[in-house]
Amino acid sequence: MKTNCPICAEALNINTDENHITECPYCGGGLSVEITISPAQKQAHYTDEVWLRREYEENRRSMANIAEQCAVSPMTINRWLNVHGIPTRRRGQTGL
Repeated sequence: MKTNCPICAEALNINTDENHITECPYCGGGLSVEITISPAQKQAHYTDEVWLRREYEENRRSMANIAEQCAVSPMTINRWLNVHGIPTRRRGQTGL
């Protein structure tokens, strides 16, 4: 999503994986951008192998955290990890 900072007018590209930003990265001015993701868009995320692998393996997010963002259960995320052959971590293991 593209918008401009209301203070410095810099063009901002907002990552649609985030729900909310509160500060302009250029001027530090306070701003509020809410992003609403439709249920169809949420589903598309967790069924997409590339997105799911990035969030779970590279970003080290938990199944519960991903499930909350996608408005599904952690078991649904577990199922899609298995569908895509993405190895799962033991419960509570962050790997960091």
